[in-house]
Amino acid sequence: MENPLVEIGYPHEVLTCVSGEYKDGRLVSIVFGTNKREYGPFGRAGSRSNSTSYADFKYAIKPGRFGGFNGSVDGGSVYAIGVYVKSYEVYTLDDFCDDFCGDLW
Repeated sequence: MENPLVEIGYPHEVLTCVSGEYKDGRLVSIVFGTNKREYGPFGRAGSRSNSTSYADFKYAIKPGRFGGFNGSVDGGSVYAIGVYVKSYEVYTLDDFCDDFCGDLW
């Protein structure tokens, strides 16, 4: 089985969503969404066509906040997948000037 590689055209294309299906704690299929298109599904695409029921998941990511993935595999199945999301700080103009302008004001 070939492992597909998804190449996103950063910085003009960024990850905005990870979605898919799972059953019994195992990832069944996964789709990567960007501000330009979707990649996938990878895994058992079209799993809803059989009698087995799968649960959906969808995790939206604000543009520019994606940091990376982590996860765990057991017996060839993905049991956990996590998304690192970059934090951000909100500054007021006063904070910015206090830190960077010094005695100029």
